[in-house]
Amino acid sequence: MGRLIERYTLDILRLDGAPMAVELGERETDGFLENTMWRHYEALYGILDRLRSRYPRLLIENCCGGGGRNDLGMLSRTHWTQLTDEWRPPRTIQIANGMSMMLPPELGMLFFGIGKVEQEALDTALRILLFGKFALSGLGISQEHIPDEVLHKVIHYVNLYKEFVAPLLPTCKAYHHTPIVELDKAPKSDYCVLEYAAQDASRAIAGIFKLTDTPEPCHFRPKGLDSRKSYTVTFDSTGQTLVADGGKLQQEGLNIFVERALLSELLIFEIIEDGGKRCQSARETEAC
Repeated sequence: MGRLIERYTLDILRLDGAPMAVELGERETDGFLENTMWRHYEALYGILDRLRSRYPRLLIENCCGGGGRNDLGMLSRTHWTQLTDEWRPPRTIQIANGMSMMLPPELGMLFFGIGKVEQEALDTALRILLFGKFALSGLGISQEHIPDEVLHKVIHYVNLYKEFVAPLLPTCKAYHHTPIVELDKAPKSDYCVLEYAAQDASRAIAGIFKLTDTPEPCHFRPKGLDSRKSYTVTFDSTGQTLVADGGKLQQEGLNIFVERALLSELLIFEIIEDGGKRCQSARETEAC
């Protein structure tokens, strides 16, 4: 492996695949019965330790069939991990919600590929990537083959991630407003709500992902804002903005209407200085 790294001057090494179930089991070693996975991980950890020592600038990406091998031993020896091979909402939403309670969000890579996402769920499929390590794959065989609508949306979310979200992630406070997201049995979760906020409360991002066709809105109260400050709130779906006090937003919240399942809203909060138009109440969204 070292020869390949040096021959091709690799910057990033991706590990994928793992022993299959048919290869697992037990064997006798030195008079003792041992689990073969134990030996496998001892060898793998040793390889990674030697690589990290020999090539300290090499970035190592962990993957195991998408979402496997996410033990702390592997994650302490790699730089990030692919959370799942699933690219479609609502599974990506459920996985991002759950795994971001275990891992810092910047370590959990999520993929988007146009071939695996329904056209009407494009925004949702791209928005959930903002809550992890953003990755793209399979947009088209060339730029000329990417639909204009898809390219426009991808550029929008890539820029938002690079300019607003990525600098926020390493030190952000993560709030799981819906810590348990149930998709497979009743009662199913109507919404998944994630909020990432700067430690100094200067900015935040919140995703409201609708999972069922409930007619009820999502009543969202941000947790990461400063109650003494005012904020510009941008609704990504329409581009409309309002100005509201952080305290009123936290106390009264916002009713977020999402038309149907697999659609979503993205809220962007940015702190502002005194001045400008303010809402008398955080509920007066339409009037502002």
